[in-house]
Amino acid sequence: MAPVIRTALVGDLPAILELWRLADAEPGRTDNIESLAKLIAHDPDAVLVAADGREIVGAVIAAWDGCWAVVSAVARAFCHTGP
Repeated sequence: MAPVIRTALVGDLPAILELWRLADAEPGRTDNIESLAKLIAHDPDAVLVAADGREIVGAVIAAWDGCWAVVSAVARAFCHTGP
């Protein structure tokens, strides 16, 4: 079964940060639970995850200010590479 794309929950944040760590993503100053929780509170659709059951296998932070769209972080689990 394919992963389900959904908005991230605050409870997903530790798994998202671990996914980025495993992907060797360069951490920024806002790559922490507190900052990401504030983002989700401000814009619940800004952080999306790919969930395979209870496992977070992908994550993206995206924002749109009415004029510009920005994707600031993308990561996926190596076990879910697909064709």
